[in-house]
Amino acid sequence: MFSQRGYALVLGIIGGGLFLLLWVQLHTVGRHLNYAHELRVALDAAGYSGTVVQSRTLNALGLLNRAYIGHQIASAHLLTLASWAQWTRMQARQSGVANPPSWLIDGFFGSSYGQAYQASQTVPNLKDLQTRLQSVFAAQQNFNSEYYSAFVTGLAQQTRELRNRVIHEVLSHNLGKPALHIEFIEDDWHEVFVSYQPSRSIAWLGELQNHFNFLQQRRRTVQSRTPVSERCPHLRHQLRRIGRTQIDEQGQWSADDSLSFHALRSNRWIGCYYREYAMGWAWHPEQGASFEEPYSEDARDSFGELHFWRWVDQQSGWGYLSESINPLANSYAVRDREVWQAATFRSLVYGQRTQYGLTLRAQVEHQGQIFSARTGAFSRFTLPTSLRWRRPPAADEQAWFPFWTTSLAEF
Repeated sequence: MFSQRGYALVLGIIGGGLFLLLWVQLHTVGRHLNYAHELRVALDAAGYSGTVVQSRTLNALGLLNRAYIGHQIASAHLLTLASWAQWTRMQARQSGVANPPSWLIDGFFGSSYGQAYQASQTVPNLKDLQTRLQSVFAAQQNFNSEYYSAFVTGLAQQTRELRNRVIHEVLSHNLGKPALHIEFIEDDWHEVFVSYQPSRSIAWLGELQNHFNFLQQRRRTVQSRTPVSERCPHLRHQLRRIGRTQIDEQGQWSADDSLSFHALRSNRWIGCYYREYAMGWAWHPEQGASFEEPYSEDARDSFGELHFWRWVDQQSGWGYLSESINPLANSYAVRDREVWQAATFRSLVYGQRTQYGLTLRAQVEHQGQIFSARTGAFSRFTLPTSLRWRRPPAADEQAWFPFWTTSLAEF
């Protein structure tokens, strides 16, 4: 019989060789799986980073639109303050020549009104204030006309180029080598921006104006305490303060202010009528704005040759006893208006959708083998919960709010 000594060694060597081969195979497969995982993680990071570029662009655009609207509100404040300055200057002039005298206003309407009228003479140089306000207004128009356009021009294309570059750089940085091939399977970043109709922006400005007390209507009428005329004992002398700041359908701001003493008089031809004495007036429009209150092109400084009621008879738009208007002061305001040059109200730009996604596939050669991976990410506009609960959602809110976020898509 043959001896069986040494068989165990042979079997051990064969088994060890098989185990070593299996270990090498498992190690190779593990390295490949690990690199495939690294590729997937790197591609996720690259896709997410590229989509962050999209979200930041859309958020910046929303903030830019809000800045544009903010500049419009600031323009309204500048015009209103300039109108107040001119209105006060005219009061100081009328008070200085006693037309009407402050003691008369004091006697009919109370000392506070007479003192305020008299105090307008002590206001410092308001003409200089108006000049500085106009300078600030002119500088502000650069944002409305130049800066906004410079930012928006080519924004969609530049964002696409930057996004693609970021995707390549992040993927190359994480893998240590450039990717052989990156393919955009899906890409929503095309025809991204649309123009917001100016009429809608102007309507929103009208709503925003209600949040600023300085831009509210300035309207008050005070009557004398006692009857004035036997013909119309129910009527009184009136002191009318009227002013408003408004934006028209073309997006042009204007501010007007007036203050008039309406003395109740009567005669045998027409009975009772109001004789207006203009105490202060101003109109500050942007170019192209129109004056919508009653006024006359025949703004007379004196009525020595023509009775006031006959002058009223020659006009249209108001009568002898019209209420809540200052037509003579308005006529002076239109005559002495100071028009400021402003940039044309522009169409704002925003993302027309509430989500922009992309799907990527990358192929990389590693140790002689081709690895591929796929990922997706998207930019989505979502209002915070606090805003969603406070009010119902409105259309196209992505045009105004910087609430674009980035997420990875699930596969």
